[in-house]
Amino acid sequence: TKPVEMLKEAYDAGHRHFGENYVQELVDKTPLMPEDTQWHFIGHLQSNKVAMLLKGCPTLSCLETIDSEKLARAVDKSWSSLYPERKLRVMIQVNTSSEDTKNGVEASEVAELARTIATELTGLELVGLMTIGAPDYSGCR
Repeated sequence: TKPVEMLKEAYDAGHRHFGENYVQELVDKTPLMPEDTQWHFIGHLQSNKVAMLLKGCPTLSCLETIDSEKLARAVDKSWSSLYPERKLRVMIQVNTSSEDTKNGVEASEVAELARTIATELTGLELVGLMTIGAPDYSGCR
């Protein structure tokens, strides 16, 4: 989360893709940035905040934290009714470190969720996986 002034500096330097992890922050910043700003939502999204996010950020480029079928279906329904002319790019968030403090589906659940998104949710385009491992998961310290 950075102030809009810093984002505008990066924009003026040619950057167009920006990430935000809080719904309200993204909704507040969207109208303050140029229309061609490509927003990525990278925070945990609760089902009750889906409509606020999608209505408040029509330039959402990618939602990187789909962590359940319920959330995917809610996003698809809302997006499809608001912007039927285009698909929303999404990523499945995977809890690769099996930490209780991290969100995301277990690795064993990824294929089924991916299949559901790809075959049933016509307003979404699955573009990949988003993972966050434990700081020492790689063995590097």
